[in-house]
Amino acid sequence: MGKRKPSNNPALRKEMNKLAKKQAPITSDLLENGFTRHEVEKLWRRCADLLYEHPSLVPVRFCLPNYPREWISMESQMQPFRDFINDSFLDQPQFSKPVSIFFHGGYVLVLMEENFSANFVRDLLPEMRRAIGIEARQPTLQEIGIFHVTWAERSPGMFGRKRKKFHDGSHRWDD
Repeated sequence: MGKRKPSNNPALRKEMNKLAKKQAPITSDLLENGFTRHEVEKLWRRCADLLYEHPSLVPVRFCLPNYPREWISMESQMQPFRDFINDSFLDQPQFSKPVSIFFHGGYVLVLMEENFSANFVRDLLPEMRRAIGIEARQPTLQEIGIFHVTWAERSPGMFGRKRKKFHDGSHRWDD
């Protein structure tokens, strides 16, 4: 996961090592199943219990047509995707329902239990476009990487207070 400052407390350090050993095989499985490192880190922070219950999840991603320049940033933008996907499983007992659907990195992330059901969700794309009126598509891993790398450019207010102040008083990133 992300780098953390090591603790001086031996008991806490021991507990963190124990947790890291417990999470390592699940993290490895998730990365092998096509999750990005950003997604895995967010899943551990957001819903660790879900990962222990479903350790071999498969990702399905949907984004807006101009992603990464245009991204999903609110629950209300994601809701039509969620509603359509959940409704598609009503008369489909042969498929496992999504474990969770939420937005991450500017796109909708659907967590599925296995590839068979994940492929069903991916195949919903043409029908979903018609139903929700958005030319949705699946983002590439390269586009996802660009989205994360350019985060500071899109949200300068989030990072302005934490930037290093240089000797001349400026807050330059690259001088």
